Amino acid sequence: MRRAMINTIAVIHFLLITTGVHGGSSISHIGVTATVLPIVKYEIIHQEKNLLITEENIKIGYIDVPGAVIFSIKSNSKNGYVMTFFVRSGLLKEVEVFYDSVSSGIHDTQNEIFMPSEGMKQVVKELSFRLHLSDILMPGMYDWPVAFMIQAV
Repeated sequence: MRRAMINTIAVIHFLLITTGVHGGSSISHIGVTATVLPIVKYEIIHQEKNLLITEENIKIGYIDVPGAVIFSIKSNSKNGYVMTFFVRSGLLKEVEVFYDSVSSGIHDTQNEIFMPSEGMKQVVKELSFRLHLSDILMPGMYDWPVAFMIQAV
């Protein structure tokens, strides 16, 4: 924000010099506009690193992971932000994401979730997952299969 203000002052100064406005001369008008780009800042507070698949998970076909990701977020975008998910192929058939009493399915063709603006305040979000397991999975420990990124709209 400070950099934008300095740049604006520099542009005004340049325009005054190049338009030839001097003391005692006629009045000149300058129109200045500024565009504030939407930004989002977030910090991961907690994220699962591993996924333990048991024989019972394989029998029922899924595993629930409550509180798998917790993050704090702040955005100046009045249009909100988009979370884009990336799922490691081969391990899962489908991923359901639960947040703010809402659930969304993540598929190859639909891997984005829109989050509305909550103003400029910093908020904490928690994501829980239901991971529908691939038929080829065996019991064991796996790397966490879901990554995401966040962009302002």
